[in-house]
Amino acid sequence: MKYSDFEKYVSPRVANEWLNAANSNKRLAIQLYILFQRLSGQMYIVIGVLETVLRNTIDTTLSSMYGSNWIIDSISTNGFFSNQSAFNEIRTIIKTAIAHIHSKRMKYTHLNVLNNLEFGFWRYLFYKKNYIATGQCLMRIFTNKDVKTTDGNLVNQTFIYKELTKINQLRNRIAHYDISPIEALNMIIIHNELYIIERLLSWLGCSSPYKLNCVVNANKTINEIKKRSECMNLSVTFGH
Repeated sequence: MKYSDFEKYVSPRVANEWLNAANSNKRLAIQLYILFQRLSGQMYIVIGVLETVLRNTIDTTLSSMYGSNWIIDSISTNGFFSNQSAFNEIRTIIKTAIAHIHSKRMKYTHLNVLNNLEFGFWRYLFYKKNYIATGQCLMRIFTNKDVKTTDGNLVNQTFIYKELTKINQLRNRIAHYDISPIEALNMIIIHNELYIIERLLSWLGCSSPYKLNCVVNANKTINEIKKRSECMNLSVTFGH
């Protein structure tokens, strides 16, 4: 790709940001941009795997406690999210999913509501008041979790909420192309969040998540970005 075409595709401003990050090497700027777009797509898949496992394990747990229509029942009279003022945010997420089903003229079922809830919903279930409202049972899904992390953090509901918030924020930033070239090359955001996802999947009972194709592919791309950056003496910093 010619640099002039690169500017047209991403805008002169964005192209210049990548050019500066690549020490004015136009070819490298294009290569790094393409590699990071590949990595963004791979990370989106990895996050999707976590979301699916998290959603299904939470659904199994809450269905066993509150019945197979627990999502709808939760915002109905006497449901655990029935108090509109106390649980306005999470009620809004559920109602948005229901409205989407109606707008698409889809069949109104628990499964369709489940599949139309965003990642933020599953994260938000670990927010303190929501966690208490659901019976303080959701930490049970992490069957293989540690009591503390290697750096001494207690693995409780608050810790899980913060970890899921990091993943949710990365997901949104990838979706909106909101990661700068400098952040992309430093890789701390991606590398740390990939580690968090692998750890969460392991705690959720998934065997060897680092062997998943999507995780393997993301790590390969990270290493390729690192290799190309180091060849040009660019500053690259990694997390875990």
